[in-house]
Amino acid sequence: LFPYTTLFRSRVLKDNPRLVGARKLMQETSYVEDDVWHIKSGDTIYRVIYPTDMRVENAKCTCAWYLKHQNSRGPCKHILAVKLKKEV
Repeated sequence: LFPYTTLFRSRVLKDNPRLVGARKLMQETSYVEDDVWHIKSGDTIYRVIYPTDMRVENAKCTCAWYLKHQNSRGPCKHILAVKLKKEV
């Protein structure tokens, strides 16, 4: 069971580069107030609004990915970083 789980996890991460990016950003993710989070990526600080209903499809971000896709292709790595941080 363990080798399968490890193989499955590595395959999931390989197939989802935004999830890999989100894991790297978790340490740079901080709660500000209400539903607002700041995520530092390089020299830029992105603002994520992650609603209290905990539904990732209702979250919003100031990054180019979100502005272009509006969650239609899944959440951006910044929204995923907040989701992961909240689950810890």
